[in-house]
Amino acid sequence: MFVLYFFGALAALVLVLRLFMPFRQIWEGWKKIAHRLGVWQTNFLLTLLYFLIIPVFALISGKKRLRLKLDPTATSYWEDVKPLSNSIEDAGRPF
Repeated sequence: MFVLYFFGALAALVLVLRLFMPFRQIWEGWKKIAHRLGVWQTNFLLTLLYFLIIPVFALISGKKRLRLKLDPTATSYWEDVKPLSNSIEDAGRPF
């Protein structure tokens, strides 16, 4: 009886696989289209990020801007840093 069920299940599996074989070509075509769409979407989103989001963030943050102008009278462009004391307040704000 077990053998009959085994071969019946095997026959049903083969029949189901044969029924879905035509869909394999559709699936392969869809994978090619989806890959192209994914590449396009990645390029589009990274372009938006690079040209819109990063510059806006840089303008909003407004931190110390680069000083790129040359000073012909300057001997050095080194900026002196004020040394911190060993107090608890300075340890709480290290930067």
